[in-house]
Amino acid sequence: EVLNFILNTLVLRDSVVSTESLNLLRQQIDELDNELLEVLNKRMRVSREIGQYKKEHRMPVLQIGRHDEIMQSRAALAEEMGMSGDFMRTVLSAIHEESVRQQIEVLNDRTR
Repeated sequence: EVLNFILNTLVLRDSVVSTESLNLLRQQIDELDNELLEVLNKRMRVSREIGQYKKEHRMPVLQIGRHDEIMQSRAALAEEMGMSGDFMRTVLSAIHEESVRQQIEVLNDRTR
């Protein structure tokens, strides 16, 4: 009876997997990763500009209200797109940490 259940619930797949299509998909992932890195680089450049503004106006690097707003809105948007809100908060936390590091470098740079 159990064997019959198992046999009836098996999903048969083609035994030949096209490595060519897998390679094409992986190539797309590589291209998207490169695009993502480019966007992150642009974001860090803007973060450094924000750091310069904060330095000139004697503002603190951390803006808790802004941070919370971004976390909530981006997590909600990610969920609308079918991603996990927790995943997006993790990604944004890492991005925010690097942004803060970049801004602190600007604040500590005496040549600017």
